[in-house]
Amino acid sequence: MNLREPERLPFKPFEGRLKAPTPENIALAKDGKLKVSLTWLNCKKVVPDCDGQPITGSAEHYALYDPFHEDNTKDARDALQKLGLVPQLAGIVNSQVAEQLFAKMKKKNKNYLNMALPSTHLFLMRNIIYHYNCHKNKQRLGDIKKAFDTKIAMNIHSQAVLAEAVAPTAALGTPPTAAIDYSLTFKPFAKEWNPIQDKLLNYVLDTGRPAAEIIVKEGPLCITREEFWSLGLLRDMDSHIGNACFKLIHEAAQQHGKDIYIEDMFVVPTWKDTQSNITANFPEDVDMKDVLVFPGWTDANGSEHFVLCGLPRQICGNDCVIFMLMYTLSIVTSTGFQFQEMDMPLIRKWWCLLLMERFKIDGYGQRFAFWTDEARSLLQGTLQPIFRVPRKRAITEDAIIYGLAGLQNLSLQDAEQAFLSGPNYHHRLCNGLCNLSSPPGGAFTFRSVPVLRRS
Repeated sequence: MNLREPERLPFKPFEGRLKAPTPENIALAKDGKLKVSLTWLNCKKVVPDCDGQPITGSAEHYALYDPFHEDNTKDARDALQKLGLVPQLAGIVNSQVAEQLFAKMKKKNKNYLNMALPSTHLFLMRNIIYHYNCHKNKQRLGDIKKAFDTKIAMNIHSQAVLAEAVAPTAALGTPPTAAIDYSLTFKPFAKEWNPIQDKLLNYVLDTGRPAAEIIVKEGPLCITREEFWSLGLLRDMDSHIGNACFKLIHEAAQQHGKDIYIEDMFVVPTWKDTQSNITANFPEDVDMKDVLVFPGWTDANGSEHFVLCGLPRQICGNDCVIFMLMYTLSIVTSTGFQFQEMDMPLIRKWWCLLLMERFKIDGYGQRFAFWTDEARSLLQGTLQPIFRVPRKRAITEDAIIYGLAGLQNLSLQDAEQAFLSGPNYHHRLCNGLCNLSSPPGGAFTFRSVPVLRRS
């Protein structure tokens, strides 16, 4: 027990025992009739514990005896600490290794460890064991590579995996084969990232750099650093960059042989206040689509947020769009929900990397894809950034109000009231620009331009 924090037991539950030390449990354990199944050793907990281990999701800590020493104890309660009580550990854990390790350490380090103070002794023991494990892991990794004659790497959890499974560590110059590879059995956003990816991501999300720098410009799609902040940092995500993420999901659905339709994130919030038929803008073959995605905008259960109908809502207030993206991606790729609330910060950065590596800047190449020469030049400071120059808007609010009055035969006062009323003023402005057209006399001409976007 740590006397500085006596309320925090290092072993729990049951102080390291597998069951509560009741007379019935002790008797069953002694007779060999008690089995304690720890299912999370084989399959991660669906709802991980707080501060749970990343592989199992469990925060439980047990102190178990190996078969050679389990009968040496005098306390009857220690019968509940036998390794053989756990079926998942049968034949897997080699308890002799620990004994051999301590025997070797005792032989080599006995004198100077015994002379050290308790705090120094603990510090040295931890360091010795750490370096011993690093040496054994390196040795074991070499044996696996020789046995399988293939490339083996260590993932973020120090597990030996095929190098192909750690996609971001691929050699530079080799672009990924798909925009989103979400058919894997493990969390794709938890894979190791290439060091250059980390540097590029830090460059893009650096709040000390200009917000107007262009990160993506491909056709009509233009995304600046400020919009990447809304995705990669813990902020409310901009609908413009959200539409770009949905474009990647649409491509992922096509890779899985599905034809889907995703409504624009700017359009859906206007449905609550529109008088026209909301299905008028749907494609003619909408009834033939495999999946229809409508990013719902609601103020139910709190402040306004995006949500997909019928699916659980997040706890953190500004992660609603991230959950919506992940739910949609999981559904269209027929993959289980492999994400949780605690994964959101990592998932946000993963989406940033997907956008940075999928799209380019027209005329300037893929500056933010880790395998390109442009990316390395940018990080070295030999490539100048590109900025979005603000332009004076040709269409003002007054012009739209005059247009509404002329098209719908309203007075200026009524047109202004119709335009400004309601909670979604910013969506009304965008919707007004998109829906205005020239009247028969040609007195008004409006183009669809982005004036305001929801932050």
